[in-house]
Amino acid sequence: MVSGGVEFEPGVIALRDRLYLNDGFGSFENASLEMLPDLRNSGSQAAAADFDRDGDVDVFVGSRLVVGSYPAGPQSTLLLNEGGKFIDGTEKIAAGLQDSGMVTAAAWSDANDDGWLDLLVTYDWGPVRLFLNENGQLRDVSDAAGLAERLGWHNSLATGDIDHDGDMDFVVGNFGLNTKYYASTEKPELLFYGDFENNGQMQIVEAKYENGVCLPRRGLGCTSNAMPSIREKLPTYHEFAISPLMDIYTPDGLDAAQRFEANSLYSGVWINQGNKDGVPQFEFHKLPRVVQASPVFGVALVDVDGDNHLDLYMVQNFHGPQRETGNMDGGVSMLLRGDGTGNFMPVWPDASGLVIDGDAMGLTVTDIDGDRRPDFAVTLNNEKPAVFRNEMNGSFTRFRLSPNEGNPSTAGCQLTFTMSDASKLVREIPAGGSYLSQSSHDVFVAGDVDSVTVRWPDGSESTHESLQPVDSVVILSQEM
Repeated sequence: MVSGGVEFEPGVIALRDRLYLNDGFGSFENASLEMLPDLRNSGSQAAAADFDRDGDVDVFVGSRLVVGSYPAGPQSTLLLNEGGKFIDGTEKIAAGLQDSGMVTAAAWSDANDDGWLDLLVTYDWGPVRLFLNENGQLRDVSDAAGLAERLGWHNSLATGDIDHDGDMDFVVGNFGLNTKYYASTEKPELLFYGDFENNGQMQIVEAKYENGVCLPRRGLGCTSNAMPSIREKLPTYHEFAISPLMDIYTPDGLDAAQRFEANSLYSGVWINQGNKDGVPQFEFHKLPRVVQASPVFGVALVDVDGDNHLDLYMVQNFHGPQRETGNMDGGVSMLLRGDGTGNFMPVWPDASGLVIDGDAMGLTVTDIDGDRRPDFAVTLNNEKPAVFRNEMNGSFTRFRLSPNEGNPSTAGCQLTFTMSDASKLVREIPAGGSYLSQSSHDVFVAGDVDSVTVRWPDGSESTHESLQPVDSVVILSQEM
């Protein structure tokens, strides 16, 4: 369990991550402190999978921020499972991952379909990064994959074969367009972090472009409260508002500061176009305009209506901006039906029944009532969770994997269903992704299935033709 927050002093024991061991009967107990390194970062997500195929579960732990020093870069960690004890293998296995930015979400997924799990990571003030798994070594191929240039305030992602071509695409949640911020390549939103008064105190400066001139984003009042010398230099609101950023803070001060940029706030879909020299090539598609009405946090790709096309559910809103900006709460969550080609059509809340007007964060998919349909559970800040039962007409079979004893995780397993009409359907077991939440590993498929081929974490495959449910679930076991 990742520990995080901004309420503590840096390095306090409350920020230490924790490991709880399941006794096999649904109860958990604290593991020995020696099983985890003594890491005390303010974390955001743990994504667990056997990425190195050694028969045990490893964990990527993403760090959100440095307490008291936003947006300074925190350190994320790749924990290797060595006989039940986790060690920090980041520098050895994944050069560049440790200091890659402020992580908001992460997911293990086989992006280039080579049987090795790759790592997708979303960032605040950054791109979506892809760390390609090359026989157990992770290499940042974000630029070669077409991901690196689109910088945003990303919150979450969900992977799946959206367009039925057999490879993994993904959806990413961003902040949308219904705020005072609107980022583009020509007019990016900027953030500078530095000691602008030469007093040893690090400060944040937000900036924007208007008519080719870089100007302060925030007003004189709040800026001078943080840096009183600004009012001495520019005493009136008019003088401050018309002054370019370099005249307020000096070119030397800005050059010495850390610079962050966002050039796209769209929530959207990254479609996998296939490999080039072993690296998947992704193409970005904006989601419909109504989705951009509010920041997107929890996301899920799942077929909800029984047509075997992946649909998309996203929960929204953000009640945490500074007071002068106000709540970003133009959404009530949104269900979008997929057409199997990569496009999504909004389903209005009065038809879907999915209405959440609060500060929604986490989203998980599971069969809550045992009717073999995927249901939703949503967490909200300062409110009780919301649970939605699926009452659509779709009829599903629920599949669950049972791996061998050496590796209890099914994260990242890929299932290829051969349907009665000879068509193929590819599903991948999720391993991370949604904001501060993760879904069950059950897979929901509609229609008559003739056989299922499973690619297991160790790279082996097994085909299953006798698909008899037990307590409404078809269990597929790995062959020893």
